[in-house]
Amino acid sequence: AGGEARWAAAGAAWGRRAISTEHGVSAVDLDAELEAEAAAHAAGYAELGAHDAPSDPLLASLSFDLAALRWTTRQSLAYKPNSQATDRKVKLEVRMASLGLSERAAAHAAAIAGPRFDARRGVVAITAAHHPTMMANKRQALETLQALVEEAKAIEADEAAGKLK
Repeated sequence: AGGEARWAAAGAAWGRRAISTEHGVSAVDLDAELEAEAAAHAAGYAELGAHDAPSDPLLASLSFDLAALRWTTRQSLAYKPNSQATDRKVKLEVRMASLGLSERAAAHAAAIAGPRFDARRGVVAITAAHHPTMMANKRQALETLQALVEEAKAIEADEAAGKLK
């Protein structure tokens, strides 16, 4: 019983709720308390004034809220950061409704995204693992999402102007 309690505490420390099983402990979904803490953290960034905004032109040009993005990354504790391929891979998920697109532009974005769009959940998932660091891959995923949004808006504008049938 002492070992299970220690594993449960370790699981909680890593942001996971632990459940004891016959064979030990398995990690489950993020704890609701930690999700609330993450939401509060994201809200804090949203409250920053324009003078506090990063000087990165990509972040300044985004047409959607960064707080709507969900990032999934991994980190191997036994190796140096970015030394393992799984440490560099990132996955970006965002609900289509959070991108601020009209219904028509959202339909175009879903068509452009293809298999990256899960219609059942209404979520676009973009992965990146090409670059040697996790941060560079995060930037690539963010650039890909921004390009997707811009292309969907451009197609909608071209349709409205009669350039497309």
